[in-house]
Amino acid sequence: MPEKMTLDQLAALYYSYQDIVPSAWLAPLQLPGVCAFWAANQFDESCNWYDLASKTNMLAATGCTFAADVKTPPTTWPGALVPYVELDGTNDYFSIADNVTLSITGAMTIGVWFYIDTGGEKDVNGLWGKGNQAGDTLSYYGYVDDDDLLSVGITSNGDADTTNFYTQISGATAGTWHLAVMRFTPSAAIEGYLMGENSAGNYTSPPASIYDSARNLLLGCTLETAAYGLDGRIAQAWVCQAAVDSNVLDWLYKVQAPLFGRAV
Repeated sequence: MPEKMTLDQLAALYYSYQDIVPSAWLAPLQLPGVCAFWAANQFDESCNWYDLASKTNMLAATGCTFAADVKTPPTTWPGALVPYVELDGTNDYFSIADNVTLSITGAMTIGVWFYIDTGGEKDVNGLWGKGNQAGDTLSYYGYVDDDDLLSVGITSNGDADTTNFYTQISGATAGTWHLAVMRFTPSAAIEGYLMGENSAGNYTSPPASIYDSARNLLLGCTLETAAYGLDGRIAQAWVCQAAVDSNVLDWLYKVQAPLFGRAV
């Protein structure tokens, strides 16, 4: 039989692992109602992206390869050097088929750590989206426009023209890491945040529920339009089946910001 490890040996193993993957990197797993969490140190050889929360929501890659687009840091994890996937803004994105954990119609919160390579040159840098404007199948979405505005929103019946409820947040500049968050509280608010920028938006009269689209969830793209892909990087994304409290979101940003070279 193998020898049992002493407490000192277990502690040494634990702290050596923390040097490779800091506990702050895994902090989204502590969010209430988290049903999906994708972190950029968890890809397979085909660049498909593992879900660390439910273990069932693997994202399939389109246009990305592991060798060319997944960037990993040294094992010491110095500040501002995190693993990420590089997207080209034209045909690189990730997707997963509709399923019960991601077809959220009630309270929800979604967040993405992203970095735009070049600002002001794309009408839409897509971060996430479930559904399409065409065919009235849109559930929820988030993107940055060429004025550095983060737009986050939902629809109540899939029609982006007549039942589109959204808010916009300024400050999504290129050349730095941002944590974008959308929180939906039924009948109360749709809130968007650029954590660390002291920038937020709030739509205060939303519907009671989000449209239940049968379309795929996309990461790094929105409105199922390849040209609306992100020209930049994504390091993490997560989805919660809950309206996560502002104090918890503040805590998450403060523990993760140093990894991305952001001051707290």
